[in-house]
Amino acid sequence: MSMMIPMTKLMSTSVAKNLMRKNVLIFQLKTQNRLTTETFVFEKINKNLRAQLPSVTFDRWQQITKDSCAKACAAYRQGTIYTQMIIGCHDNLNRALMKELKGLGEN
Repeated sequence: MSMMIPMTKLMSTSVAKNLMRKNVLIFQLKTQNRLTTETFVFEKINKNLRAQLPSVTFDRWQQITKDSCAKACAAYRQGTIYTQMIIGCHDNLNRALMKELKGLGEN
């Protein structure tokens, strides 16, 4: 049976550190791009909801959604995915409301 040698043992410390930094930066960039896209969609749906609901109702919906998502995602609060979980929760609730606001025959 062959023994696995850690990658860091095969390369110099500085090369290993640079590789790790590069991987961290790539991960951060991908995460930021994903969050930017999700935020754009989130804002677009909010704009659509604001146009369809009376101002007071929209404001109440925003507060209820915020409170509900904070409660639902509380277990992830200290984690790195908390923001993504919150955005996803808001998106799911907003899409459900949008679906209910559509009339018959609308897509």
